[in-house]
Amino acid sequence: MKSFKKALKLACLVLVICLATIGISIAGGAPVPLSRRKENDPQIKIELVESKEKTSDLVQIDVKL
Repeated sequence: MKSFKKALKLACLVLVICLATIGISIAGGAPVPLSRRKENDPQIKIELVESKEKTSDLVQIDVKL
């Protein structure tokens, strides 16, 4: 009985390996990710430079009573 279970496990393992190789050959395998992909962004990136002067619209009025 033990030898039958071993043979059955081995047959199942061989069947799974065969099905996996057939599936990979049909699907073509998993794509390999590219780590050095160029960015396809043709837009020019411009940074806004802020002036050092502070402009304020508030006016200070001194009122003496």
